[in-house]
Amino acid sequence: MPLSFPVDCDTPRRRVEYCYLAQDKLRLLHNVMGQWYREGIPRNLWGRLPPKVRNRYPYTPSKLTIAQWKDFHDVVFERLTNIITDQLLRHRDMLKDSTQWTIDLDGMD
Repeated sequence: MPLSFPVDCDTPRRRVEYCYLAQDKLRLLHNVMGQWYREGIPRNLWGRLPPKVRNRYPYTPSKLTIAQWKDFHDVVFERLTNIITDQLLRHRDMLKDSTQWTIDLDGMD
């Protein structure tokens, strides 16, 4: 399943930005689902989840089961992560005016 970009997302730079935003949104979804698995979530938080996620995991005030968590992680999260990453790498390579950065991980402590 390819990633659908909005109509105004028409340059490699904008598509890379869109992919980073999509990754962040997916990370936040993963955090909510992880909270649900660890301790449960209130109904109003469940109500803000994407419709496909709500349909796949109906609300229950109790915690997600290990099977539900594994299903979310393997079927939903990993699949979407792979789709976004594929598009991110594809469009990042298209950037002609991208700056090359030298990252010093030793200097980040």
